[in-house]
Amino acid sequence: MLEKVILLIGNLIDYLVIFSIAVVVLFGFYGIYDTHSILENAQDKSVLKYKPSSGTVLNQNIEGNVAWITLDDSKIDYPVMQATTNDYYIDRDCYGNYSLSGAIFLDYRNAPDFSDNYNLIYGHHMQDEMMFGALDNWLDETYFNSHSAGTLVTTSRIYHLDAYAVVETLCTTQELFQPTNIPFEETVNFIKENATFLNQNIVPEKLVALSTCKYPDTNDRALVIFSSTQIYKGTDVEVNLAHTDKKAFQNVEPLNRKDGD
Repeated sequence: MLEKVILLIGNLIDYLVIFSIAVVVLFGFYGIYDTHSILENAQDKSVLKYKPSSGTVLNQNIEGNVAWITLDDSKIDYPVMQATTNDYYIDRDCYGNYSLSGAIFLDYRNAPDFSDNYNLIYGHHMQDEMMFGALDNWLDETYFNSHSAGTLVTTSRIYHLDAYAVVETLCTTQELFQPTNIPFEETVNFIKENATFLNQNIVPEKLVALSTCKYPDTNDRALVIFSSTQIYKGTDVEVNLAHTDKKAFQNVEPLNRKDGD
C-alpha cells in the first residue's frame, strides 16, 4: 500500500514538473509574439497615407487626429492624436484599436490647433527608434545641433519647429507637465535653468515639447522642446515653400499670448 502511495506521489510530481515546463514555454512563446505585435504596430506605416501632402493642411480623416508632426531626417513622422483624457491613447493606436505601443498624442488640456504658448506631446519609448524612442538621439549634443528643424501641421495652421532645449526630469515637474496651468514665463525659466542642451539663440514665444519615458516603470522623462513659429493660418499652402522661405508668407496673422500667460 505504501509503495502505491509513493508511486502515485512520484507520478504527480512528474506531471507537475511537465506542466510547469509547458507553462513556462507557452509564456515564452507568448512573450515573443507580444513583443513582435507591439513592434509591428509601432512600425505600421499605413497611416502615412493621411499625412498632409505638399500644398495642403491636415484633413481630419481619422477621428481624434489634430495634427501631424515631422522632424527632419528622423523617424518621427506621425499623426498627433488628442482625447478627453491622457489615458486614452496610452494603449490605443491612432485608429482607436488596442495597442501597447499606443499613439503620439497631445495633452488633453492643450488647444488642438497648438495655439497655446506651451504644448505637450507624449509618446511611448519604443526600441528601434519607433514612436518617441527616436528622442534618445537628441540626448547627444551633436545630434541636437544638427537635427534642429521640423514641421507641425494642424487643420488650419502650419508651424515651423526649431530645436530649443533638451530637459531630463520627472513627470511630476509641474513647470513642464501642467501645460496650461503654469505661466509661460515660469516654464521657460525652468527650461533655461535645467536644460541639458539649450539653443540660446532662440527667444521662444511658443513651445512644443515632446515627452517620453527614459526608463521602463519609472517617473524619469526626457523632453525635446521645440520653439514653434506659425508660418501659415488658413486652408491651403505650399508646405515645402513655407518650410524653406518664411518671407513668402506676408499675410500670416501675428501670434498673441493669452491673457494670464
